[in-house]
Amino acid sequence: MRGEWSQPVEVELGSIGAYRVVGDTAQAAEALLYRWPVHKGKAYTAAKRICLTVLEGEGAPDDAREAFLSAAKEAAVTVREWQKNLPEGKSVGTRWGKRRRALQKPHQSA
Repeated sequence: MRGEWSQPVEVELGSIGAYRVVGDTAQAAEALLYRWPVHKGKAYTAAKRICLTVLEGEGAPDDAREAFLSAAKEAAVTVREWQKNLPEGKSVGTRWGKRRRALQKPHQSA
């Protein structure tokens, strides 16, 4: 269970205008652990804990969403509601996933 959220959000991480779609708890945990600009604060710590709890199968995914939004507010990360309407069955986090898969490919030496 990835902890799909009822409503994805877009967060601006890395550089101005570089929004990433976060639509589930796994993506939120990855953002908090590897891409977050500030690695301290009560909301940040709570969001990490809640995301990991949801990923372990306890708690509601939207609790993780609310904690993630609180951490974003604490860190002054720009957040906007997901605007794109996707057909049913499509992943809301495809942009994020493509980059992650590309980073996980083993390098081949010639």
